[in-house]
Amino acid sequence: MRRKITKEEAEEILSRNGINRVFSVKAIDALAFQMRKGLFVYNGEAIIISDDNQLLDGQHRLMACVKSGVTIDVELVTGVPKVAMNTIDTGRARTAGDILSMNNIKHSRHTASIIRVYSIEFEKKNRTKISPNEILRFHNEYENEITAVVNFSMHLLNTGTKIITTSQLGGMLLLFSRQDFKSAVDFFRELISDVSLRDSNSAKKLRQKLINDKLSTKRIEQRAIVNYIIKSFNYYRENKSITVLKIGSSDIIEFKSDGDIKRDIDMKLLEKFL
Repeated sequence: MRRKITKEEAEEILSRNGINRVFSVKAIDALAFQMRKGLFVYNGEAIIISDDNQLLDGQHRLMACVKSGVTIDVELVTGVPKVAMNTIDTGRARTAGDILSMNNIKHSRHTASIIRVYSIEFEKKNRTKISPNEILRFHNEYENEITAVVNFSMHLLNTGTKIITTSQLGGMLLLFSRQDFKSAVDFFRELISDVSLRDSNSAKKLRQKLINDKLSTKRIEQRAIVNYIIKSFNYYRENKSITVLKIGSSDIIEFKSDGDIKRDIDMKLLEKFL
């Protein structure tokens, strides 16, 4: 139903905004500016209210309405099932981190990025965007294992050398766990904390390469870093030492994984490092 929303009505609707994502001040300021200048026009995009009277979509427009004091012309849709929340986009598109946060998942942004890296590498998808709902479904299927990997990855980087990202560490740990979980944990401990756990020197070679990269003006691309992690771990798992770690133009970097996350991740092993 198309109707006018006043500042007072916007405030009343926002008082029922208990399950929305963290708002963006920049987005609100931009919308309020448009409203004050008469540039905000009806475009059919709805303010959505759930069947239990909760605001599902439209908080940025309503907050901008309050801030500007301008009455806005919008579509108001009511009675929508709350479960539809996870499928709704807004003026500032919901990220996977937003969706996980709204589902009360801790460290939502780290969790989403770890699952994204894993999904791209495991499924070899020729895309960099994995939908928020895909990420949420994956988290819900492997919730305990994902939580343990996220906590371990954050702890290791907080206590060691930050030479890779949390998403690279956690995502590749998930991937490597499908073949050799213990080797994966040892590998990342050597890489980040510089402990010595095996005869192979590949983790040490990668560590030095990444430390040198931090000091270089010509940085290694993130895609190449993932390839170096895979190649180095393949040597590490076979307990092979190397003279130099490099990737040639004709090298095919791949990791074959045939295990199962639920079966292969040793929760007690991760927890003892936290």
